[in-house]
Amino acid sequence: MDTNAFISQAISVRLLRTKKKQYQLASELNIDQTVLSHYMTGKSSWNAKVMDRIAPLLGWGSAVDIAIAAEEERKIMQSIPPSESPKPEAEQRLSKSSDMEVTA
Repeated sequence: MDTNAFISQAISVRLLRTKKKQYQLASELNIDQTVLSHYMTGKSSWNAKVMDRIAPLLGWGSAVDIAIAAEEERKIMQSIPPSESPKPEAEQRLSKSSDMEVTA
């Protein structure tokens, strides 16, 4: 994962903790949900200006607080042994589908 992914992860965790949805955050930022989605999925890179706008809406003081939370996410992910680390979503779906039985 790169820095942008860890920032997105930190924001996702904060959204969960505050019981806020991504579309609600986009609305509060007065931006299209697609724009926020591009940041969250890595299609656009996070910048301090955007992070400074998001920070107070999620209980952080500034972009620096988000960066600190992203660093904590990185440390957490590094502490998980590779055999226990979460699989990417697509890989999870593939592994689930191979467990399914097809009956006629």
